[in-house]
Amino acid sequence: IWQHATKALHLTRKTKDRNYINYKFFDKWNEETAYIIGFILADGHIHLGKLNYMQIEVAKYDINILQKIAKALDYRGKLYEMPNSVKLQNDNRYLIQQIANKGVPLQDKTYVAEFPSTVPKIYFRDCIRGLIDGDGWSRIDKSGSYNLGLCGTKTLVEQVKKLLPVDCSTNAVRQTGPNNWRFNLKCKKARTVAKWLYEDAHIYLDRKYNEY
Repeated sequence: IWQHATKALHLTRKTKDRNYINYKFFDKWNEETAYIIGFILADGHIHLGKLNYMQIEVAKYDINILQKIAKALDYRGKLYEMPNSVKLQNDNRYLIQQIANKGVPLQDKTYVAEFPSTVPKIYFRDCIRGLIDGDGWSRIDKSGSYNLGLCGTKTLVEQVKKLLPVDCSTNAVRQTGPNNWRFNLKCKKARTVAKWLYEDAHIYLDRKYNEY
């Protein structure tokens, strides 16, 4: 009975969860699924092999978003605190495979990340909000203007730019490092996009929302 149960849960003695998590969380698309896929694509890692792991790491001052993600995943383990950061980790093979199926690369994410083609159009803004919360910005600059932007692979940044609800044709995608590209919106455009991202949203990073 135990063997049949663990097979059904995609667990073995080597892959059995150390901490409970809703391993079927990514089976269906919804706001939280799309947001967390975006966040992992920007600021997380997944791996399948001799070691299986899904890891999301944020700065300690952003621990609130990790707590929100943990709650959405029904994760019942601890968050691992480092000197300047905090991590959520899990090793459920089925969960990790579903994240990969949704479009998060299992390797070379820094070089090959693209906007997941599997995301339903209705959840584009939630996935983009996750990307910006993980690897973008929402802030007031020194001149007092509101800025909103994203960095990542050239492909990912250009894809996101085209999905935004404003004309971004005059906003250049610029290279800022090896395989690192970014674009920035200011003032009215930034506020319009932020409203689209945050209006009626239930999951977001408080610090960036508060800047908006």
